[in-house]
Amino acid sequence: MVVGLVIGSTQVAGRLLTLVSPRVLMCGGFLVAAIGMFLLTLLQVDSGYLNVVMPAEVLLGLGMGTAFVPAMSMATRNVEDRDTGVASAMVNAVQQVGEAVGTALLNAIAAGTSAAYLAARGGGRNGRAAGGTRAAAGRPPISQDQPRQGTTRCRPRGGGR
Repeated sequence: MVVGLVIGSTQVAGRLLTLVSPRVLMCGGFLVAAIGMFLLTLLQVDSGYLNVVMPAEVLLGLGMGTAFVPAMSMATRNVEDRDTGVASAMVNAVQQVGEAVGTALLNAIAAGTSAAYLAARGGGRNGRAAGGTRAAAGRPPISQDQPRQGTTRCRPRGGGR
Protein backbone atom coordinates (compact mmCIF):
# COMPACT_ATOMS: atom_id res chain seq x y z
CA MET A 1 0.00 0.00 0.00
CA VAL A 2 2.82 2.38 0.83
CA VAL A 3 4.47 1.77 -2.54
CA GLY A 4 1.21 2.57 -4.33
CA LEU A 5 0.72 5.66 -2.15
CA VAL A 6 4.18 6.98 -2.95
CA ILE A 7 3.84 6.30 -6.67
CA GLY A 8 0.35 7.80 -6.77
CA SER A 9 1.30 10.96 -4.91
CA THR A 10 4.69 11.66 -6.46
CA GLN A 11 4.49 10.28 -9.98
CA VAL A 12 0.87 10.15 -11.07
CA ALA A 13 -0.67 13.15 -9.28
CA GLY A 14 2.51 15.22 -9.38
CA ARG A 15 2.80 14.95 -13.15
CA LEU A 16 -0.89 15.11 -14.07
CA LEU A 17 -1.88 17.97 -11.74
CA THR A 18 -0.71 20.60 -14.23
CA LEU A 19 -2.35 18.82 -17.20
CA VAL A 20 -5.71 17.67 -15.80
CA SER A 21 -8.30 19.28 -13.54
CA PRO A 22 -7.81 18.37 -9.86
CA ARG A 23 -11.41 17.13 -9.71
CA VAL A 24 -10.73 14.64 -12.50
CA LEU A 25 -7.64 13.37 -10.66
CA MET A 26 -9.58 13.04 -7.41
CA CYS A 27 -12.43 11.15 -9.08
CA GLY A 28 -10.01 8.85 -10.86
CA GLY A 29 -8.02 8.27 -7.67
CA PHE A 30 -11.10 7.42 -5.65
CA LEU A 31 -12.31 5.11 -8.41
CA VAL A 32 -9.01 3.20 -8.37
CA ALA A 33 -9.19 3.02 -4.56
CA ALA A 34 -12.77 1.73 -4.77
CA ILE A 35 -11.61 -1.04 -7.12
CA GLY A 36 -8.97 -1.94 -4.51
CA MET A 37 -11.65 -2.05 -1.81
CA PHE A 38 -13.82 -4.23 -4.03
CA LEU A 39 -10.94 -6.68 -4.45
CA LEU A 40 -10.73 -6.95 -0.66
CA THR A 41 -14.36 -8.12 -0.60
CA LEU A 42 -13.23 -11.17 -2.58
CA LEU A 43 -11.07 -12.43 0.29
CA GLN A 44 -11.70 -16.00 1.35
CA VAL A 45 -10.10 -18.07 4.07
CA ASP A 46 -7.78 -19.72 1.56
CA SER A 47 -7.02 -16.56 -0.48
CA GLY A 48 -3.38 -15.93 -1.21
CA TYR A 49 -1.53 -12.74 -0.46
CA LEU A 50 0.01 -12.30 -3.91
CA ASN A 51 -3.17 -12.82 -5.90
CA VAL A 52 -5.77 -10.92 -3.80
CA VAL A 53 -4.37 -8.85 -0.92
CA MET A 54 -1.31 -7.28 -2.54
CA PRO A 55 -3.06 -6.07 -5.72
CA ALA A 56 -5.88 -4.62 -3.63
CA GLU A 57 -3.46 -2.81 -1.32
CA VAL A 58 -1.43 -1.43 -4.24
CA LEU A 59 -4.61 -0.14 -5.92
CA LEU A 60 -5.78 1.39 -2.64
CA GLY A 61 -2.49 3.19 -2.16
CA LEU A 62 -2.27 4.30 -5.77
CA GLY A 63 -5.81 5.67 -5.70
CA MET A 64 -5.47 7.45 -2.37
CA GLY A 65 -2.12 8.96 -3.32
CA THR A 66 -3.58 10.19 -6.59
CA ALA A 67 -6.65 11.67 -4.86
CA PHE A 68 -5.07 13.34 -1.80
CA VAL A 69 -2.51 15.51 -3.61
CA PRO A 70 -5.10 17.41 -5.69
CA ALA A 71 -7.41 17.59 -2.66
CA MET A 72 -4.72 19.37 -0.63
CA SER A 73 -3.91 21.54 -3.63
CA MET A 74 -7.55 22.59 -4.05
CA ALA A 75 -7.91 23.27 -0.33
CA THR A 76 -5.02 25.73 -0.31
CA ARG A 77 -5.07 27.24 -3.82
CA ASN A 78 -7.08 30.42 -3.19
CA VAL A 79 -5.23 31.33 0.00
CA GLU A 80 -2.88 34.30 0.18
CA ASP A 81 0.81 33.45 0.29
CA ARG A 82 1.23 34.60 3.89
CA ASP A 83 -1.61 32.31 5.05
CA THR A 84 -0.60 29.17 3.16
CA GLY A 85 0.98 27.50 6.22
CA VAL A 86 -2.07 28.14 8.38
CA ALA A 87 -4.43 26.85 5.68
CA SER A 88 -2.35 23.71 5.19
CA ALA A 89 -2.26 23.12 8.96
CA MET A 90 -6.03 23.53 9.18
CA VAL A 91 -6.62 21.02 6.37
CA ASN A 92 -4.26 18.57 8.09
CA ALA A 93 -5.96 19.07 11.48
CA VAL A 94 -9.44 18.58 10.02
CA GLN A 95 -8.26 15.40 8.24
CA GLN A 96 -6.90 14.01 11.50
CA VAL A 97 -10.09 14.83 13.42
CA GLY A 98 -12.12 13.17 10.67
CA GLU A 99 -9.92 10.07 10.83
CA ALA A 100 -10.30 9.87 14.61
CA VAL A 101 -14.08 10.32 14.50
CA GLY A 102 -14.40 7.82 11.64
CA THR A 103 -12.30 5.23 13.46
CA ALA A 104 -14.29 5.67 16.69
CA LEU A 105 -17.57 5.43 14.79
CA LEU A 106 -16.55 2.25 12.97
CA ASN A 107 -15.31 0.76 16.24
CA ALA A 108 -18.63 1.52 17.95
CA ILE A 109 -20.58 -0.01 15.05
CA ALA A 110 -18.39 -3.13 15.08
CA ALA A 111 -18.69 -3.55 18.85
CA GLY A 112 -22.46 -3.08 18.77
CA THR A 113 -22.88 -5.48 15.88
CA SER A 114 -20.67 -8.09 17.56
CA ALA A 115 -22.57 -7.78 20.84
CA ALA A 116 -25.91 -8.12 19.04
CA TYR A 117 -24.63 -11.13 17.10
CA LEU A 118 -23.43 -12.85 20.28
CA ALA A 119 -26.60 -11.99 22.21
CA ALA A 120 -28.77 -13.44 19.43
CA ARG A 121 -26.88 -16.72 19.71
CA GLY A 122 -26.99 -16.93 23.51
CA GLY A 123 -23.38 -15.89 23.96
CA GLY A 124 -22.72 -15.24 27.62
CA ARG A 125 -24.32 -12.90 30.11
CA ASN A 126 -26.06 -10.04 28.29
CA GLY A 127 -24.21 -10.99 25.11
CA ARG A 128 -20.84 -9.90 26.45
CA ALA A 129 -17.95 -10.83 24.21
CA ALA A 130 -15.89 -12.87 26.69
CA GLY A 131 -18.69 -15.28 27.54
CA GLY A 132 -19.97 -15.21 23.99
CA THR A 133 -16.75 -16.37 22.41
CA ARG A 134 -16.44 -19.20 24.91
CA ALA A 135 -20.05 -20.20 24.22
CA ALA A 136 -19.41 -20.04 20.48
CA ALA A 137 -16.53 -22.45 21.02
CA GLY A 138 -18.84 -24.83 22.89
CA ARG A 139 -17.49 -24.04 26.38
CA PRO A 140 -19.37 -22.44 29.27
CA PRO A 141 -18.46 -18.87 30.31
CA ILE A 142 -15.78 -18.50 32.98
CA SER A 143 -17.08 -17.42 36.36
CA GLN A 144 -14.84 -14.87 38.06
CA ASP A 145 -15.33 -16.31 41.55
CA GLN A 146 -14.39 -19.88 40.66
CA PRO A 147 -10.89 -21.11 39.79
CA ARG A 148 -10.33 -22.51 36.33
CA GLN A 149 -10.25 -26.26 35.94
CA GLY A 150 -6.87 -27.71 36.83
CA THR A 151 -5.78 -24.76 38.98
CA THR A 152 -5.78 -24.35 42.73
CA ARG A 153 -6.21 -21.30 44.89
CA CYS A 154 -3.01 -19.76 46.19
CA ARG A 155 -2.23 -20.66 49.77
CA PRO A 156 0.12 -18.51 51.78
CA ARG A 157 3.48 -20.03 52.66
CA GLY A 158 4.76 -20.40 56.18
CA GLY A 159 1.61 -21.34 58.03
CA GLY A 160 -0.66 -18.57 56.75
CA ARG A 161 0.45 -15.66 58.90
